Amino acid sequence: VVAPSQPATVLNVLQQANRNKIPVILADTDANYSEKVSFVGTGNLVAGQEGGKYMANKLHKGDKVAIIRGALGDKTHDDRSNGAEKALKAAGINVVTIQPADSDRAKAMNVMQNILQSNPKIKAVFVTSEDMALGALRAVQSKNSKVMVVGFDGTSEGLNSIKSGGLDAEVAQDPYKIGYMAVDAAVKAIHGQSVDKRIDSGANVITKQNVDESISKIKQYIGN
Repeated sequence: VVAPSQPATVLNVLQQANRNKIPVILADTDANYSEKVSFVGTGNLVAGQEGGKYMANKLHKGDKVAIIRGALGDKTHDDRSNGAEKALKAAGINVVTIQPADSDRAKAMNVMQNILQSNPKIKAVFVTSEDMALGALRAVQSKNSKVMVVGFDGTSEGLNSIKSGGLDAEVAQDPYKIGYMAVDAAVKAIHGQSVDKRIDSGANVITKQNVDESISKIKQYIGN
Protein backbone atom coordinates (compact mmCIF):
# COMPACT_ATOMS: atom_id res chain seq x y z
CA VAL A 1 0.00 0.00 0.00
CA VAL A 2 1.62 3.23 -1.18
CA ALA A 3 0.54 6.84 -0.52
CA PRO A 4 2.92 8.78 -2.81
CA SER A 5 3.57 12.46 -2.17
CA GLN A 6 5.17 12.75 -5.63
CA PRO A 7 3.57 10.05 -7.81
CA ALA A 8 5.95 10.37 -10.78
CA THR A 9 9.00 9.61 -8.63
CA VAL A 10 7.77 6.21 -7.41
CA LEU A 11 6.93 4.62 -10.76
CA ASN A 12 10.25 2.74 -11.04
CA VAL A 13 9.76 1.22 -7.60
CA LEU A 14 6.19 0.26 -8.41
CA GLN A 15 7.38 -1.45 -11.60
CA GLN A 16 9.84 -3.44 -9.47
CA ALA A 17 6.93 -4.57 -7.32
CA ASN A 18 5.06 -5.63 -10.45
CA ARG A 19 8.05 -7.65 -11.72
CA ASN A 20 8.13 -9.41 -8.34
CA LYS A 21 4.38 -10.10 -8.58
CA ILE A 22 3.61 -7.85 -5.59
CA PRO A 23 0.14 -6.28 -5.93
CA VAL A 24 0.12 -2.50 -5.42
CA ILE A 25 -2.69 -0.45 -3.88
CA LEU A 26 -2.36 3.34 -4.19
CA ALA A 27 -3.88 5.31 -1.31
CA ASP A 28 -4.87 8.97 -1.06
CA THR A 29 -2.88 10.08 -4.14
CA ASP A 30 -3.15 8.28 -7.46
CA ALA A 31 -0.29 7.65 -9.90
CA ASN A 32 -0.15 6.90 -13.61
CA TYR A 33 0.61 3.23 -12.97
CA SER A 34 -1.55 0.93 -15.06
CA GLU A 35 -0.66 -2.25 -13.14
CA LYS A 36 -2.07 -1.04 -9.82
CA VAL A 37 -4.77 -3.20 -8.30
CA SER A 38 -6.75 -0.20 -7.07
CA PHE A 39 -6.70 3.44 -6.03
CA VAL A 40 -8.34 4.17 -2.68
CA GLY A 41 -9.08 7.80 -1.87
CA THR A 42 -11.35 10.79 -2.05
CA GLY A 43 -13.38 11.39 -5.19
CA ASN A 44 -12.04 14.91 -5.53
CA LEU A 45 -14.38 16.16 -8.26
CA VAL A 46 -17.50 15.22 -6.27
CA ALA A 47 -15.94 16.48 -3.03
CA GLY A 48 -15.15 19.82 -4.67
CA GLN A 49 -18.75 20.04 -5.85
CA GLU A 50 -19.95 19.52 -2.28
CA GLY A 51 -17.77 22.42 -1.14
CA GLY A 52 -19.13 24.59 -3.94
CA LYS A 53 -22.72 23.70 -3.11
CA TYR A 54 -22.15 24.57 0.55
CA MET A 55 -20.79 27.99 -0.42
CA ALA A 56 -23.60 28.61 -2.90
CA ASN A 57 -26.19 27.93 -0.19
CA LYS A 58 -24.60 30.62 1.97
CA LEU A 59 -24.39 33.20 -0.83
CA HIS A 60 -26.72 35.04 -3.18
CA LYS A 61 -26.99 34.73 -6.94
CA GLY A 62 -24.46 37.01 -8.60
CA ASP A 63 -22.10 37.15 -5.61
CA LYS A 64 -18.41 37.15 -6.48
CA VAL A 65 -16.11 34.39 -5.24
CA ALA A 66 -12.54 33.22 -5.85
CA ILE A 67 -10.82 29.83 -5.91
CA ILE A 68 -7.27 29.25 -4.68
CA ARG A 69 -5.84 25.93 -5.77
CA GLY A 70 -2.69 23.80 -5.82
CA ALA A 71 -0.24 23.70 -8.71
CA LEU A 72 -1.67 23.81 -12.21
CA GLY A 73 -1.76 20.34 -13.75
CA ASP A 74 -2.02 18.53 -10.41
CA LYS A 75 -5.03 16.27 -10.97
CA THR A 76 -6.07 16.30 -7.30
CA HIS A 77 -6.37 20.08 -7.31
CA ASP A 78 -7.73 20.17 -10.86
CA ASP A 79 -10.64 17.99 -9.74
CA ARG A 80 -11.30 19.87 -6.51
CA SER A 81 -11.20 23.24 -8.26
CA ASN A 82 -13.29 22.11 -11.23
CA GLY A 83 -15.90 20.52 -8.96
CA ALA A 84 -16.29 23.65 -6.85
CA GLU A 85 -16.39 25.91 -9.91
CA LYS A 86 -19.07 23.76 -11.55
CA ALA A 87 -21.32 23.84 -8.47
CA LEU A 88 -20.86 27.57 -7.93
CA LYS A 89 -21.59 28.48 -11.54
CA ALA A 90 -24.64 26.21 -11.59
CA ALA A 91 -26.00 28.21 -8.66
CA GLY A 92 -25.42 31.53 -10.43
CA ILE A 93 -22.37 32.50 -8.36
CA ASN A 94 -19.71 34.54 -10.19
CA VAL A 95 -16.27 32.89 -10.00
CA VAL A 96 -14.11 35.94 -10.75
CA THR A 97 -10.66 34.35 -10.46
CA ILE A 98 -8.91 30.99 -9.97
CA GLN A 99 -5.34 31.37 -8.71
CA PRO A 100 -2.68 28.73 -7.96
CA ALA A 101 -0.75 28.89 -4.68
CA ASP A 102 1.14 25.60 -5.06
CA SER A 103 -0.13 24.12 -1.77
CA ASP A 104 1.96 26.65 0.16
CA ARG A 105 0.48 28.54 3.13
CA ALA A 106 2.59 31.69 2.76
CA LYS A 107 1.98 31.84 -0.99
CA ALA A 108 -1.77 31.42 -0.45
CA MET A 109 -1.73 34.34 1.98
CA ASN A 110 -0.05 36.52 -0.67
CA VAL A 111 -2.43 35.34 -3.38
CA MET A 112 -5.42 36.11 -1.15
CA GLN A 113 -4.07 39.58 -0.35
CA ASN A 114 -3.87 40.30 -4.07
CA ILE A 115 -7.38 38.95 -4.64
CA LEU A 116 -8.80 41.17 -1.91
CA GLN A 117 -6.99 44.15 -3.40
CA SER A 118 -8.26 43.60 -6.94
CA ASN A 119 -11.73 42.28 -6.02
CA PRO A 120 -12.95 44.29 -3.00
CA LYS A 121 -16.52 43.01 -3.40
CA ILE A 122 -15.59 39.35 -3.17
CA LYS A 123 -17.78 37.39 -0.74
CA ALA A 124 -16.01 34.02 -0.38
CA VAL A 125 -13.04 31.90 -1.40
CA PHE A 126 -12.84 28.14 -1.91
CA VAL A 127 -9.36 26.73 -1.27
CA THR A 128 -8.31 23.25 -2.39
CA SER A 129 -6.13 22.38 0.63
CA GLU A 130 -6.22 23.13 4.33
CA ASP A 131 -2.73 24.64 4.50
CA MET A 132 -3.56 27.12 1.75
CA ALA A 133 -6.94 27.84 3.34
CA LEU A 134 -5.27 28.80 6.61
CA GLY A 135 -2.92 31.10 4.68
CA ALA A 136 -5.87 32.70 2.88
CA LEU A 137 -7.65 33.08 6.21
CA ARG A 138 -4.67 34.98 7.61
CA ALA A 139 -4.92 37.46 4.73
CA VAL A 140 -8.67 37.86 5.28
CA GLN A 141 -8.22 38.44 9.01
CA SER A 142 -5.42 40.97 8.47
CA LYS A 143 -7.85 43.05 6.40
CA ASN A 144 -10.66 42.61 8.95
CA SER A 145 -12.62 41.24 6.02
CA LYS A 146 -15.87 39.27 6.21
CA VAL A 147 -14.90 37.01 3.30
CA MET A 148 -15.94 33.39 3.91
CA VAL A 149 -13.07 30.90 3.63
CA VAL A 150 -13.85 27.24 2.87
CA GLY A 151 -10.93 24.80 2.84
CA PHE A 152 -10.29 21.17 2.02
CA ASP A 153 -8.75 18.29 4.04
CA GLY A 154 -10.16 18.30 7.58
CA THR A 155 -7.14 17.73 9.81
CA SER A 156 -7.01 18.87 13.42
CA GLU A 157 -5.63 22.36 12.71
CA GLY A 158 -8.36 23.18 10.23
CA LEU A 159 -11.12 21.74 12.40
CA ASN A 160 -9.93 23.75 15.39
CA SER A 161 -9.99 26.85 13.19
CA ILE A 162 -13.62 26.14 12.32
CA LYS A 163 -14.44 25.69 16.00
CA SER A 164 -12.83 29.00 16.93
CA GLY A 165 -14.61 30.92 14.17
CA GLY A 166 -11.76 31.11 11.64
CA LEU A 167 -12.48 28.91 8.63
CA ASP A 168 -16.16 28.77 7.82
CA ALA A 169 -16.06 25.14 6.68
CA GLU A 170 -13.91 22.39 5.22
CA VAL A 171 -14.52 19.52 2.87
CA ALA A 172 -13.07 16.76 5.03
CA GLN A 173 -11.47 13.60 3.80
CA ASP A 174 -11.40 10.50 5.99
CA PRO A 175 -7.74 9.41 6.20
CA TYR A 176 -8.56 6.65 8.69
CA LYS A 177 -11.08 5.19 6.27
CA ILE A 178 -8.61 5.53 3.36
CA GLY A 179 -6.02 3.53 5.31
CA TYR A 180 -8.53 0.90 6.43
CA MET A 181 -10.02 0.42 2.96
CA ALA A 182 -6.57 0.29 1.33
CA VAL A 183 -5.38 -2.50 3.61
CA ASP A 184 -8.69 -4.32 3.13
CA ALA A 185 -8.17 -4.11 -0.66
CA ALA A 186 -4.59 -5.36 -0.27
CA VAL A 187 -5.69 -8.41 1.73
CA LYS A 188 -8.32 -9.22 -0.91
CA ALA A 189 -5.70 -8.89 -3.67
CA ILE A 190 -3.32 -11.24 -1.84
CA HIS A 191 -6.08 -13.84 -1.67
CA GLY A 192 -7.01 -13.43 -5.34
CA GLN A 193 -10.36 -11.79 -4.62
CA SER A 194 -11.94 -9.16 -6.85
CA VAL A 195 -11.09 -5.52 -6.02
CA ASP A 196 -12.64 -2.43 -7.62
CA LYS A 197 -10.17 -0.38 -9.67
CA ARG A 198 -11.21 2.81 -7.83
CA ILE A 199 -12.59 2.92 -4.29
CA ASP A 200 -14.05 6.25 -3.13
CA SER A 201 -13.51 6.79 0.60
CA GLY A 202 -15.99 9.69 0.66
CA ALA A 203 -15.88 13.22 2.05
CA ASN A 204 -18.07 15.41 4.27
CA VAL A 205 -18.52 19.15 4.69
CA ILE A 206 -17.52 20.11 8.23
CA THR A 207 -19.01 23.25 9.77
CA LYS A 208 -19.33 24.69 13.26
CA GLN A 209 -22.44 22.51 13.67
CA ASN A 210 -20.62 19.17 13.32
CA VAL A 211 -16.98 20.04 14.01
CA ASP A 212 -16.96 18.70 17.60
CA GLU A 213 -18.01 15.28 16.34
CA SER A 214 -15.19 15.28 13.77
CA ILE A 215 -12.56 16.35 16.32
CA SER A 216 -13.74 13.63 18.69
CA LYS A 217 -13.46 11.03 15.92
CA ILE A 218 -9.86 12.05 15.15
CA LYS A 219 -8.92 11.86 18.83
CA GLN A 220 -10.45 8.39 19.00
CA TYR A 221 -8.47 7.25 15.95
CA ILE A 222 -5.11 8.41 17.30
CA GLY A 223 -5.82 7.29 20.85
CA ASN A 224 -5.67 10.81 22.28
